[in-house]
Amino acid sequence: AKVVVNAAGPWSEGLLAGRRLALSPAGTYSRDACFIVRRRPEHRFGLAVPGQTRDPDAIVSRQARHLFVVPWRDVTLIGVWHVVHRAEPDDFTVTADDLEDFIDEINQAHPALDLSIDDVAAWNAGLVLFGDNAPGARDLSYGKRSRVVDHQKTHGIDGLITAIGVRWTTARTVADKVVRLASRKMGRQTPASGTDTTPAFGGSIEHMPDFMAELERTPPPSLAAAGPDALYRLGRNYGSEVARIARYAESVPGGGDRLGTSDVLRAEVIHAVREEAAVRLGDVVFRRTDLGTAGDPGDEAITECCELMASELDWSDDRRQREFADVRRVLTERAAPGVSEGVHTLVGDPS
Repeated sequence: AKVVVNAAGPWSEGLLAGRRLALSPAGTYSRDACFIVRRRPEHRFGLAVPGQTRDPDAIVSRQARHLFVVPWRDVTLIGVWHVVHRAEPDDFTVTADDLEDFIDEINQAHPALDLSIDDVAAWNAGLVLFGDNAPGARDLSYGKRSRVVDHQKTHGIDGLITAIGVRWTTARTVADKVVRLASRKMGRQTPASGTDTTPAFGGSIEHMPDFMAELERTPPPSLAAAGPDALYRLGRNYGSEVARIARYAESVPGGGDRLGTSDVLRAEVIHAVREEAAVRLGDVVFRRTDLGTAGDPGDEAITECCELMASELDWSDDRRQREFADVRRVLTERAAPGVSEGVHTLVGDPS
């Protein structure tokens, strides 16, 4: 017996519609958005401030949901704002009016920030499973549970499962449920899973401050020249698996060099292709590395990244040009009018 798991996040229902299937009830999705301001954090502590709406389903009632002002890299990340999105998954955006509303709300919550649209470097947004909300509702019900649908029960089609995760923190439980269901359908006995006690990738760390201090004291030789800022970033991004980047920095010509004026190393691009299934330039720029997540890294960095991937994946000149153009389009056309840079990252839950 064969089993197909439809785990395409917000696109799952579109795939089902192509087979004349529909979920009941249909899923509700939120366009969750945040923005980045060009201000170097004064410290490494995040700040939670009350917004202007609340979650009506909250078990413990509070006056308003929280917005977060978080130091991130050399900028500050602010969000998250939720808007119910009922159109096609590829059609959401963040407009200049949206950003003005976001800025007004955060300035009311924390007047000392005194933000303006000119402070915005980029925005990020994605679709996540949400609760049921009436059209135009101000106080929104947020998504609480993932969905796992056995289509044998709902449509009489055995061998098809749809799994739509609501958040990363519950992804392991959802994956365990899906694997067990698939195994039963294939007539296999599922052994006990050890993933509940297995650290996430890079998470074999007893105490993060001690790990970071040791990395700075005795960095891998191939990363020593990268400097303390790069080591801090690599340690935070790759954790206990930072040695993988060190190996590529040593084995790939110029692997320890930065892409353009960015902080991302050439070794990270090779790692993304060989070990993280990156097949598009946008995979590396927006999802596998920090290259384009805080704004436009510049043509030099994007070109170097593209050339590395082209060499690894044997791209033609035409393919290189198309990949570059696609990333450049995302970095420019997805910016709201009046904002100099924009980053549009599709971030359906990985579960």
